[in-house]
Amino acid sequence: MSDRPAHGWLSLAIATCPVSTLAPSATPKGREVPRSAGALRDYLAGRLAARCALQQAVPQVCPVSTQIGNDPKGAPYFLDHRAFLTITHDSGIGASAVSVEAVCGIDIERWQIFEEIELCAWGYPSPFIKSLAAQQRAPTSWIKCALWVATEALGKSLGSGIGIIPHTLQISSLERSPWAWQAHFTHFPHAVAYVWLTGSYMTGVLMHGYRLADPQELGDWLNAAFIRSSTLESGASCCAALLRHQSVELAPTPWLLP
Repeated sequence: MSDRPAHGWLSLAIATCPVSTLAPSATPKGREVPRSAGALRDYLAGRLAARCALQQAVPQVCPVSTQIGNDPKGAPYFLDHRAFLTITHDSGIGASAVSVEAVCGIDIERWQIFEEIELCAWGYPSPFIKSLAAQQRAPTSWIKCALWVATEALGKSLGSGIGIIPHTLQISSLERSPWAWQAHFTHFPHAVAYVWLTGSYMTGVLMHGYRLADPQELGDWLNAAFIRSSTLESGASCCAALLRHQSVELAPTPWLLP
Protein backbone atom coordinates (compact mmCIF):
# COMPACT_ATOMS: atom_id res chain seq x y z
CA MET A 1 0.00 0.00 0.00
CA SER A 2 1.22 3.50 -0.79
CA ASP A 3 1.59 6.02 2.03
CA ARG A 4 0.89 8.92 -0.34
CA PRO A 5 -2.26 10.94 0.38
CA ALA A 6 -5.19 9.81 -1.77
CA HIS A 7 -5.63 13.40 -2.90
CA GLY A 8 -3.45 16.50 -2.73
CA TRP A 9 -3.56 20.23 -3.35
CA LEU A 10 -1.54 22.51 -5.54
CA SER A 11 -1.50 26.21 -4.67
CA LEU A 12 -0.56 28.74 -7.34
CA ALA A 13 -0.05 32.49 -7.36
CA ILE A 14 0.62 35.09 -10.05
CA ALA A 15 2.27 38.41 -9.19
CA THR A 16 3.56 41.30 -11.25
CA CYS A 17 6.12 43.93 -10.37
CA PRO A 18 5.82 47.14 -12.42
CA VAL A 19 8.84 49.39 -12.88
CA SER A 20 7.26 51.96 -10.54
CA THR A 21 7.77 49.63 -7.58
CA LEU A 22 11.56 49.64 -7.90
CA ALA A 23 12.23 52.57 -5.59
CA PRO A 24 15.72 52.41 -4.06
CA SER A 25 14.28 52.23 -0.54
CA ALA A 26 12.21 49.17 -1.49
CA THR A 27 15.04 47.26 -3.14
CA PRO A 28 16.01 44.17 -1.11
CA LYS A 29 19.62 43.61 -0.12
CA GLY A 30 21.49 40.36 -0.37
CA ARG A 31 24.15 38.53 -2.32
CA GLU A 32 21.57 36.55 -4.32
CA VAL A 33 19.51 39.59 -5.36
CA PRO A 34 19.99 40.55 -9.06
CA ARG A 35 21.20 44.05 -9.84
CA SER A 36 19.70 44.83 -13.25
CA ALA A 37 16.22 46.41 -13.22
CA GLY A 38 14.65 43.68 -15.34
CA ALA A 39 16.13 40.83 -13.33
CA LEU A 40 15.16 42.55 -10.09
CA ARG A 41 11.55 42.90 -11.23
CA ASP A 42 11.45 39.19 -12.03
CA TYR A 43 13.06 38.32 -8.69
CA LEU A 44 10.56 40.38 -6.69
CA ALA A 45 7.54 39.10 -8.61
CA GLY A 46 8.64 35.49 -8.19
CA ARG A 47 9.29 35.86 -4.45
CA LEU A 48 5.97 37.62 -3.96
CA ALA A 49 4.10 34.86 -5.79
CA ALA A 50 5.91 32.17 -3.79
CA ARG A 51 4.93 33.66 -0.44
CA CYS A 52 1.33 34.02 -1.54
CA ALA A 53 1.19 30.43 -2.81
CA LEU A 54 2.66 29.16 0.47
CA GLN A 55 0.00 30.97 2.47
CA GLN A 56 -2.63 29.26 0.32
CA ALA A 57 -1.03 25.85 0.87
CA VAL A 58 -0.30 26.32 4.58
CA PRO A 59 -2.76 28.97 5.86
CA GLN A 60 -1.25 29.18 9.35
CA VAL A 61 2.10 30.53 8.12
CA CYS A 62 3.06 34.19 7.99
CA PRO A 63 4.15 34.95 4.39
CA VAL A 64 6.00 38.13 5.38
CA SER A 65 8.45 36.25 7.62
CA THR A 66 8.87 33.31 5.24
CA GLN A 67 12.45 32.93 4.04
CA ILE A 68 13.33 31.58 0.59
CA GLY A 69 16.77 30.29 -0.28
CA ASN A 70 18.43 28.73 -3.32
CA ASP A 71 20.30 25.43 -3.37
CA PRO A 72 23.69 25.09 -5.13
CA LYS A 73 21.93 24.50 -8.47
CA GLY A 74 19.80 27.62 -8.05
CA ALA A 75 16.51 25.87 -7.23
CA PRO A 76 14.41 27.84 -4.71
CA TYR A 77 13.17 26.33 -1.45
CA PHE A 78 11.55 27.43 1.78
CA LEU A 79 14.02 27.62 4.65
CA ASP A 80 11.39 27.07 7.32
CA HIS A 81 8.71 24.93 5.63
CA ARG A 82 8.71 21.49 4.03
CA ALA A 83 6.30 22.38 1.24
CA PHE A 84 7.72 21.95 -2.27
CA LEU A 85 8.34 25.25 -4.07
CA THR A 86 8.78 26.12 -7.73
CA ILE A 87 9.07 29.62 -9.24
CA THR A 88 9.13 31.06 -12.75
CA HIS A 89 9.15 34.63 -14.04
CA ASP A 90 9.29 36.64 -17.24
CA SER A 91 9.14 40.39 -17.95
CA GLY A 92 8.10 41.36 -14.44
CA ILE A 93 5.47 38.64 -14.05
CA GLY A 94 6.16 35.91 -11.49
CA ALA A 95 4.34 32.64 -10.98
CA SER A 96 4.77 30.06 -8.27
CA ALA A 97 3.36 26.65 -7.41
CA VAL A 98 3.54 25.15 -3.92
CA SER A 99 2.38 21.74 -2.71
CA VAL A 100 2.68 19.85 0.55
CA GLU A 101 1.90 16.53 -1.16
CA ALA A 102 3.35 16.70 -4.68
CA VAL A 103 6.70 17.48 -6.28
CA CYS A 104 5.81 20.04 -8.92
CA GLY A 105 7.21 22.44 -11.51
CA ILE A 106 5.97 25.58 -13.26
CA ASP A 107 7.13 27.65 -16.22
CA ILE A 108 5.87 30.63 -18.24
CA GLU A 109 7.19 31.80 -21.62
CA ARG A 110 6.11 34.25 -24.32
CA TRP A 111 5.15 32.03 -27.23
CA GLN A 112 5.86 34.63 -29.95
CA ILE A 113 9.64 34.33 -29.54
CA PHE A 114 9.51 30.65 -30.51
CA GLU A 115 8.88 31.52 -34.14
CA GLU A 116 12.65 31.82 -34.48
CA ILE A 117 13.78 29.16 -31.96
CA GLU A 118 14.72 25.64 -33.05
CA LEU A 119 14.55 22.62 -30.74
CA CYS A 120 16.69 20.19 -32.74
CA ALA A 121 19.19 19.89 -29.88
CA TRP A 122 16.35 18.66 -27.68
CA GLY A 123 15.43 15.91 -30.12
CA TYR A 124 12.58 17.74 -31.85
CA PRO A 125 13.65 18.36 -35.48
CA SER A 126 11.80 20.84 -37.65
CA PRO A 127 9.87 18.16 -39.67
CA PHE A 128 8.54 16.68 -36.40
CA ILE A 129 7.41 20.11 -35.19
CA LYS A 130 5.68 20.89 -38.50
CA SER A 131 3.96 17.51 -38.57
CA LEU A 132 2.69 17.90 -35.01
CA ALA A 133 1.52 21.45 -35.75
CA ALA A 134 -0.38 20.23 -38.81
CA GLN A 135 -2.03 17.41 -36.87
CA GLN A 136 -3.14 19.78 -34.10
CA ARG A 137 -3.94 22.70 -36.44
CA ALA A 138 -1.72 24.97 -34.38
CA PRO A 139 1.11 27.40 -35.26
CA THR A 140 4.57 25.89 -35.00
CA SER A 141 5.46 28.58 -32.44
CA TRP A 142 2.75 27.21 -30.14
CA ILE A 143 4.02 23.66 -30.48
CA LYS A 144 7.63 24.64 -29.83
CA CYS A 145 6.67 26.77 -26.85
CA ALA A 146 4.47 24.01 -25.40
CA LEU A 147 7.37 21.52 -25.67
CA TRP A 148 9.74 24.03 -24.08
CA VAL A 149 7.40 24.97 -21.22
CA ALA A 150 6.58 21.35 -20.36
CA THR A 151 10.27 20.43 -20.43
CA GLU A 152 11.25 23.43 -18.32
CA ALA A 153 8.56 22.58 -15.76
CA LEU A 154 9.98 19.06 -15.50
CA GLY A 155 13.49 20.44 -15.06
CA LYS A 156 12.32 22.79 -12.31
CA SER A 157 10.59 19.93 -10.50
CA LEU A 158 13.90 18.03 -10.52
CA GLY A 159 15.82 21.05 -9.25
CA SER A 160 18.09 21.03 -12.30
CA GLY A 161 16.30 23.26 -14.79
CA ILE A 162 17.16 22.35 -18.36
CA GLY A 163 20.89 22.34 -17.63
CA ILE A 164 21.14 18.55 -17.88
CA ILE A 165 21.37 16.27 -20.91
CA PRO A 166 18.38 17.38 -23.04
CA HIS A 167 17.27 13.87 -23.98
CA THR A 168 16.87 13.04 -20.28
CA LEU A 169 13.83 15.33 -20.25
CA GLN A 170 12.43 14.24 -23.62
CA ILE A 171 8.67 14.33 -24.09
CA SER A 172 7.12 11.08 -25.32
CA SER A 173 3.72 12.57 -26.20
CA LEU A 174 2.15 16.01 -26.49
CA GLU A 175 -1.62 15.81 -26.85
CA ARG A 176 -3.93 18.76 -27.35
CA SER A 177 -7.43 18.93 -25.88
CA PRO A 178 -9.99 21.76 -25.98
CA TRP A 179 -8.58 23.18 -22.74
CA ALA A 180 -4.81 22.61 -22.95
CA TRP A 181 -1.91 20.41 -23.97
CA GLN A 182 -0.91 17.41 -21.89
CA ALA A 183 2.65 16.10 -21.98
CA HIS A 184 4.19 12.83 -20.83
CA PHE A 185 7.88 12.02 -20.59
CA THR A 186 10.02 9.12 -21.77
CA HIS A 187 12.15 8.79 -18.63
CA PHE A 188 9.63 10.08 -16.07
CA PRO A 189 6.45 8.05 -16.66
CA HIS A 190 4.83 9.21 -13.42
CA ALA A 191 5.07 12.89 -14.35
CA VAL A 192 2.40 14.78 -16.28
CA ALA A 193 2.55 18.38 -17.50
CA TYR A 194 -0.35 20.61 -18.49
CA VAL A 195 0.26 23.58 -20.79
CA TRP A 196 -2.22 26.40 -21.37
CA LEU A 197 -2.24 29.27 -23.84
CA THR A 198 -2.67 32.28 -21.54
CA GLY A 199 -2.73 35.39 -23.72
CA SER A 200 0.76 36.19 -24.95
CA TYR A 201 2.21 33.55 -22.62
CA MET A 202 2.13 29.81 -22.32
CA THR A 203 1.99 28.43 -18.79
CA GLY A 204 3.04 24.91 -17.87
CA VAL A 205 2.37 23.09 -14.59
CA LEU A 206 3.76 19.64 -13.83
CA MET A 207 3.27 17.13 -11.02
CA HIS A 208 4.90 13.82 -10.18
CA GLY A 209 2.47 11.08 -9.16
CA TYR A 210 -0.61 13.28 -9.36
CA ARG A 211 -2.83 14.79 -12.05
CA LEU A 212 -5.13 17.80 -11.99
CA ALA A 213 -8.67 16.95 -10.97
CA ASP A 214 -10.01 19.75 -13.23
CA PRO A 215 -7.47 21.11 -15.74
CA GLN A 216 -10.02 23.40 -17.40
CA GLU A 217 -10.76 25.18 -14.11
CA LEU A 218 -7.09 25.99 -13.61
CA GLY A 219 -6.75 27.10 -17.24
CA ASP A 220 -9.66 29.53 -16.85
CA TRP A 221 -8.11 30.94 -13.69
CA LEU A 222 -4.69 31.35 -15.34
CA ASN A 223 -6.22 33.19 -18.29
CA ALA A 224 -7.98 35.64 -15.97
CA ALA A 225 -4.81 36.13 -13.93
CA PHE A 226 -2.64 36.88 -16.96
CA ILE A 227 -5.22 39.27 -18.42
CA ARG A 228 -5.17 41.26 -15.18
CA SER A 229 -1.36 41.13 -15.05
CA SER A 230 -1.13 42.48 -18.61
CA THR A 231 -3.52 45.31 -17.70
CA LEU A 232 -1.30 46.27 -14.81
CA GLU A 233 1.84 46.14 -16.94
CA SER A 234 0.26 48.47 -19.49
CA GLY A 235 -0.16 51.14 -16.83
CA ALA A 236 -3.94 50.93 -16.57
CA SER A 237 -3.64 50.32 -12.83
CA CYS A 238 -1.64 52.15 -10.18
CA CYS A 239 -1.38 49.13 -7.87
CA ALA A 240 2.15 48.29 -6.77
CA ALA A 241 1.70 44.60 -7.42
CA LEU A 242 -1.09 42.29 -8.44
CA LEU A 243 -1.62 39.02 -6.64
CA ARG A 244 -4.01 36.30 -7.71
CA HIS A 245 -3.93 32.94 -6.02
CA GLN A 246 -5.77 29.66 -6.31
CA SER A 247 -5.66 26.15 -4.87
CA VAL A 248 -6.63 23.24 -7.11
CA GLU A 249 -7.29 19.62 -6.23
CA LEU A 250 -4.92 16.89 -7.33
CA ALA A 251 -5.85 13.25 -7.87
CA PRO A 252 -3.39 10.33 -7.93
CA THR A 253 -2.41 9.13 -11.37
CA PRO A 254 -4.34 5.91 -12.07
CA TRP A 255 -1.24 3.73 -12.45
CA LEU A 256 0.00 4.77 -8.98
CA LEU A 257 -3.18 4.02 -7.04
CA PRO A 258 -2.51 1.64 -4.09
